[in-house]
Amino acid sequence: MDGLNEQKKGVEMLGVGSDSNDSDLDKEMQEFEKQNRENKEFLEGLK
Repeated sequence: MDGLNEQKKGVEMLGVGSDSNDSDLDKEMQEFEKQNRENKEFLEGLK
């Protein structure tokens, strides 16, 4: 699952130095995390 961590780092780096976008970024990260969890649960269910 290293790819997801790399993606997350990229998203965080994009948010650096842009205070006005912080709340939007937080929302996007929460969405991202939620989808991540759902995908993991889905994949677990397939096993």
